[in-house]
Amino acid sequence: MTRECAVSRRASGRTEPGRVEVERTLLIIKPDAVRAGNAGNILAMLEGEGFRVRALRMEHLTQESAGKFYAVHKERPFYGELVEFM
Repeated sequence: MTRECAVSRRASGRTEPGRVEVERTLLIIKPDAVRAGNAGNILAMLEGEGFRVRALRMEHLTQESAGKFYAVHKERPFYGELVEFM
């Protein structure tokens, strides 16, 4: 089980006069953290650091979808274990 949320906070720089740049970050809370009941604590910690949760969803990844998501690591020795874990 994976919990994903898009979080954002204001970046330090400005892009145009009067316009503030916003950074967007994808957060994935790993299955073991969700099982341990730590998802809420992780989100609270991020909010305490100035991040704002913009979207949130919980998803059970199939091996196929995890394989596609982590395809960038396909040639790495940990790829199979990563896909299985997720």
